[in-house]
Amino acid sequence: DNEWAVCSANAYGAFIHVAIQSGLWAAIIKCGLMVVASVLIQSTFSYELWAHLPSVYTIVPTFCSIPSDLQLAAVMVFVILMLNNIPSMAVAASVALTSIAYNCDDKTRYCRRSFWHRSMVFLWAVMTEVLTWSGILYSGELNLLRSFQLICRSGLSSQNHSSLN
Repeated sequence: DNEWAVCSANAYGAFIHVAIQSGLWAAIIKCGLMVVASVLIQSTFSYELWAHLPSVYTIVPTFCSIPSDLQLAAVMVFVILMLNNIPSMAVAASVALTSIAYNCDDKTRYCRRSFWHRSMVFLWAVMTEVLTWSGILYSGELNLLRSFQLICRSGLSSQNHSSLN
């Protein structure tokens, strides 16, 4: 039961619940739009992070030495925050692929779904979340590593500007 509760925290989990309990078509009708909206929002966010990264060629000529431990610490904080989503994705995968029963109104109800059905639920709900999450993780790490160079460059620029005055 706890797995079902953990799994229902977002649009992907709602899709899994409805698909396993009421069928794939019911899930598409009731929750499909939420899943599509979530995928579009997360994909847009990761794309915008990636697309607005400065070119390496504009950073290298003005490269300054930022301590690598500072860069590593920032990336690790971001990764730790992002890794917080892995347990819920693992639970969602478990519910989608292996759940056999759930409790509703103090009654145990069994969910007998075919392997094909469970595979489709897994693809629609779990893999879409994993893929969009991976895009945000990758783009965010790149953005962090390159933004340090921008911070450094702007700091040097302001120092040069104030020395000219």
